[in-house]
Amino acid sequence: MQTNFCYGKAKPISYHNCLFDSRAEFKYALSIEDGHRFLREYVTIWYDPRTFLPVQQYPVMYLPEGSRKYSPDFLIRNVTTGKACLVEVKPSAYTDDGWLQKKAGMAEAYIRRQKLDWEFKIVYDNEIELTKEKQVVFQSVIDRQRGFEMLREMQRQDKKYSTRAVKYFTQVPLLSKDETLTTAEYIHFVRFGAGV
Repeated sequence: MQTNFCYGKAKPISYHNCLFDSRAEFKYALSIEDGHRFLREYVTIWYDPRTFLPVQQYPVMYLPEGSRKYSPDFLIRNVTTGKACLVEVKPSAYTDDGWLQKKAGMAEAYIRRQKLDWEFKIVYDNEIELTKEKQVVFQSVIDRQRGFEMLREMQRQDKKYSTRAVKYFTQVPLLSKDETLTTAEYIHFVRFGAGV
């Protein structure tokens, strides 16, 4: 039976210079960060709302009238296996929602059309597990949200009043000192893998 899921008020979270729309997305990032490299809402899929199929963008600057966009939460690539996935993170109550199945169809059609080595998967919040160390990090970041809220307010004000708004958050996580790749190499690895 299909149900319509209604979100409660999610609280965005900042971690390693990325903005996560919910605790579930942040928790997912923590759960994969040791074995994967990821990009936040990096892929934009423009689609026709009548067919829910991706639209061709010829030339790239122009879209068919009425097109809408969908950005999956993550593009990840496993450091060991090289396997890549577009990931949508949702609450477990969302499982019967028809809109989620349309998103999956759009993402899979986009992957096929672009001839990418990715797959699409949906991760529900009740499937995400953290180690004890990651649970400590999770709670620490949650406890420091007051300072983050001030930064979010500054971003809202910039968007409202400035034509040259500062970008406070990025799609690429802040790279650690142990990271051997530059930011451009990191993005290239997540998008295309090591052998390209």
